[in-house]
Amino acid sequence: MQIQTHVQLPSKYVQYSLEEYAKYLVDFLEQYSWLYRPHIVDFFLDSTWEASVPEEWREPLQELDLNELLVLPTLDKPLEKYLPASLLEFIRDANQIVLPRQLDNTISNKQLSKYITCTQKPVPVDDTLIGKELVKGMNSKKKHEVDILANLISHVCEEQNTTRVVDIGAGQGYLAHILACNYNLNVYVIDSNTSQIQNSQARTQRLSKFSTESMLLFSTLTIEINLSSINAHLKCDLTLEELEDILGEEKSEQGVTLVGNHTCGDLAPTMIRLFHHFLESSNNQNVTMINVGCCYHLLTEEKKSTAGFPLSSILCNTSIFLNKRGRML
Repeated sequence: MQIQTHVQLPSKYVQYSLEEYAKYLVDFLEQYSWLYRPHIVDFFLDSTWEASVPEEWREPLQELDLNELLVLPTLDKPLEKYLPASLLEFIRDANQIVLPRQLDNTISNKQLSKYITCTQKPVPVDDTLIGKELVKGMNSKKKHEVDILANLISHVCEEQNTTRVVDIGAGQGYLAHILACNYNLNVYVIDSNTSQIQNSQARTQRLSKFSTESMLLFSTLTIEINLSSINAHLKCDLTLEELEDILGEEKSEQGVTLVGNHTCGDLAPTMIRLFHHFLESSNNQNVTMINVGCCYHLLTEEKKSTAGFPLSSILCNTSIFLNKRGRML
């Protein structure tokens, strides 16, 4: 399968190739590496403020109040007259080189809003037996993100005409059980941690019990739990057929949606490599990925194919090096 790639470059760099843009980006990061490589404590223990920050920057920055510092990256017009030319240049260059955060023409705000705000089948309310068990262990933040992400996954599965979801690094399966119970998707929980898988399996058993009782009590609530929890470590060169063996399935023509919520450190790039490998080896079979990474400071940073960063072959051919503090930022 031919893989199409699209990266929307900043307006200042649209005339350049992706490779040329990467070089400008790496040069910019290296020029100002003294800003992000030292640990925050070094500013006090090693006098980084005095030793590294240009003298012409220090005085005007010290005179700004908190509110002015907060709007400094936006280069608020009234502040410009107080700042030296070199600091103004840094702020302008930083704003111009960053990848656009707004949506491009491939998806509209209306489409995105449909995905993340319109819940097809709301999470059962907490005063039902199944609802109480579904949200057990989740704080308000977790409930919020799981509800939105589950709705997005449901929409994507519907558009891709698949009901098969593989939740990688799923932990205790909070998201997975919402997908199985609320959206009737066929979900596989995969985690390399035996304890997490045992907790997920126990959660499924409890939900199955409450589901049966709830259906007897509430005739409108019909929940079927299609969820399997599997203790496995996935390699990034796994084929779709090998994944089906791990899932205990026969070869299927149905596509698969890979999902990950808070894929910590190297799990996110491993999942991306796995997805990329599936695209190349799946013979036009529907393969979709929805991934929310986290803990980027825990990425391994080496110039080899299994490293977490850099993942891009373009960046691998540059001199980029961020270190733990840079990746955290």
